[in-house]
Amino acid sequence: MTTIKIKPSHPSQGEFVIIDKADFDPSKYVLLDGESLGEANGATGDGVPTLAELIASRNQLLARSDELGDRELQLTERGDALVEAKRQLEQRATELDAREQAMANREAAVAEREQENAAEAQRLADEKAALAKAPATTGSEGENTAPAKAKK
Repeated sequence: MTTIKIKPSHPSQGEFVIIDKADFDPSKYVLLDGESLGEANGATGDGVPTLAELIASRNQLLARSDELGDRELQLTERGDALVEAKRQLEQRATELDAREQAMANREAAVAEREQENAAEAQRLADEKAALAKAPATTGSEGENTAPAKAKK
């Protein structure tokens, strides 16, 4: 138990009163001249840090600030990389959309050609049937006088 000397609150207490340092309340007591709340190692004991403690805390804060700055830089670089990756994905998606549209256009053109080919095949089948039904006649020089094919 560490004690300190304070000024008496009443003359009957004598020249000073000894109390426990932990019980000292500056609103109730006044330190006797020459008394101090500080310790031999420089600590004040009243919650106020020493210069050495302040310098150590400052150095720790500066080191932590540097760490946080480095982390911020890493996160910024990672964010930039993610933005670039997103841009590339969007570009590829646009290219794929264009390819899909081109493919759909080609498929539509193929379907249209298939319909045209089916119609032409039907027309040719009909013409063939019509020629088969028509009587073949021969002219004076042995030429076939059957109706000529209609050309399209």
